[in-house]
Amino acid sequence: MIYEVPSERKDLDYFMLPKKKYVIKNKQKCFINILLFLISSIVCLSFAELLAKKLLKIPSYSSFYARYLIDGCPSHVQGYVCEDKTMPFALKPYFSHVISDNYYHPLPFKVRLDKYGFRNSGNPIDGIYDNVIVGDSVAFGYGVNDDQTISSVLSRKKKQKIYNLAIPGAGPAMYVQMIDRFLKRAKTKKITVLFYDNDYNNLRYACWEKGTLEALLKTKIYRRDVSERPAHPPVFAIKSRRLRSSSFFFGIYECFSARRSINTLPKDDNSNEDLEQAESFRIRALKYLNELVVAECVDQKSKEKLLSIIKAMEKDEKERHENLLQTMTNLTLNLIQKNCYPIGSDKINLVSYAHGYVYKYVNYEKMKKVVTKGNSKYTICQSKCKMTVETKTDIFLEYLVSLQESGIEVELVIIPSEYSLKKDYFQAGREVPPLCERADQYNISYFNLIPYLIEYYKKNNCDALYLDGSHLTRLGNEQVVDWMLEKDE
Repeated sequence: MIYEVPSERKDLDYFMLPKKKYVIKNKQKCFINILLFLISSIVCLSFAELLAKKLLKIPSYSSFYARYLIDGCPSHVQGYVCEDKTMPFALKPYFSHVISDNYYHPLPFKVRLDKYGFRNSGNPIDGIYDNVIVGDSVAFGYGVNDDQTISSVLSRKKKQKIYNLAIPGAGPAMYVQMIDRFLKRAKTKKITVLFYDNDYNNLRYACWEKGTLEALLKTKIYRRDVSERPAHPPVFAIKSRRLRSSSFFFGIYECFSARRSINTLPKDDNSNEDLEQAESFRIRALKYLNELVVAECVDQKSKEKLLSIIKAMEKDEKERHENLLQTMTNLTLNLIQKNCYPIGSDKINLVSYAHGYVYKYVNYEKMKKVVTKGNSKYTICQSKCKMTVETKTDIFLEYLVSLQESGIEVELVIIPSEYSLKKDYFQAGREVPPLCERADQYNISYFNLIPYLIEYYKKNNCDALYLDGSHLTRLGNEQVVDWMLEKDE
């Protein structure tokens, strides 16, 4: 509609004209336009979803094996990993959710991260700390609640201000950058590095340009075992059933936000290996199931469920995989509450083998056509700067020496995995010289927990110290702290 300005008021601005009744005259037309826009948007999104799923064969997040639960919602990732400028990955600031890891242990645990992405209750004060605990998932306290981590237990028992500077999956190269960043915003009297079994492998897989300590503090670290864009999808997408099952959303986020490339495998190179491992896991799970079914602490109802699971696994009924897994997880949680779990001579919990068995088959059946490209930047970095793991270890220890020279007390605490205790992992004919000897060469204080754990195994049921073959229980963290305090006395 064209509004004509009266001749006697042409000197007035157009927007100063008096309001007329025709301003909201066509409400129905406006409503129809909005409705048409919504309908067309729904049609376009539906077409895009169909195109992504059927023609482009793009998967959805629900296509992946749902190893985790985030606030009760199935997820293929923990949801807390984000990208970082110089480290291979970091953790999302202010992440606060309940996670369950069915592959390792189905007990849910609360994770609250501070504004820097580290596991400390509340917002940290950038002041002076008595101690900083540095490490990977063991120091992080993977599998236990915030108040049950090594740093929390040590803080309570010593009544000190202790900061948890740990990231699951981190290694010594990342430790250097983590400590350096912390010291730029806060101070500490002591730094305790928890050196775990797989830290040598993490160091072996790490690469940075020039291969010097100075370069390590400033340049990007690449890891062979970490993709170029490791960020997890937003938690709201994981918790939304529609977004989780949407191939269109997966394609938009992974290809644009995360900038990953989704390809199809030309051939299934690992299919035979996956199936062999699945069969191995099935046999071990059956072994533990048969041991558990005759245990005195198992009630009749649980025995019936166990016998049903045994029957399904003996027949290898693939169509029951998903249901079998959920039944096993629920049964395991029930047995844990009754103090009738875990069981097994080599300290690996039942649900790990059961999930491993199903996981391999799910990968074989569902995920053999989907893969994300590896870390090509690692390959380029490795070709430019070839370093042995011995050299990288020396660089890490040199950094710890520099911290000592600046007046900070430094201590290495060597924690083995449950797998390695039988073969004395750090002393058994590996290409890397024992860490204890190297620490002696650099005059770095260390505390080796291997003999303590071996002795403990001889006297007690050590299942209580480990949630699985890698991570410690609440009791395990408390025992480690007790040994640390005993050594200080």
